[in-house]
Amino acid sequence: MGFGTLQRNRYPVNVITSRYYYTGKLEPKGPFGIWMNDVQFTAIALLELNGAAFDAGSRIDTIARDELLLPKVDIVAVDLLSAEARQTVSYLRSVQKAVFYTERFVFNASVATTAETRMDQLLDMIKGDFFPLLNVEMFPLHAVRPQVFRTSEMVLLNRARVTSYHAL
Repeated sequence: MGFGTLQRNRYPVNVITSRYYYTGKLEPKGPFGIWMNDVQFTAIALLELNGAAFDAGSRIDTIARDELLLPKVDIVAVDLLSAEARQTVSYLRSVQKAVFYTERFVFNASVATTAETRMDQLLDMIKGDFFPLLNVEMFPLHAVRPQVFRTSEMVLLNRARVTSYHAL
């Protein structure tokens, strides 16, 4: 009697890095939130992707590949496009409205917290590098060439890429 192969799901995503905007698919090894925060994996494999540089004059303006490895430290945000992917992310049901600033974008969203969490303690309370933002509106701080998503039901934001934040 043999063991069957583990069936993994591929989920459609948008990924923002410091210089590129990608659309593609991710195949997490387990629940999305846990996998993105697993320190054992320092990069993710983005599959069936198309990408475009944010800045005009980039040496590599567009990219299309079957697979591209992206270091997690360079990922700013991952937009989870499917309900199935979002259902694999665990988060607290209490939320606070907040605005998060990164190098290129502003994220206006609800963030899952405890009712007692003060906004000045929020990033210290979050376990792992990536945390979920809910009901997201995103705005570029500077002009960007590719059309990026403007709203999303759930985005995993990289805590290390947040330059500042405040309550809404």
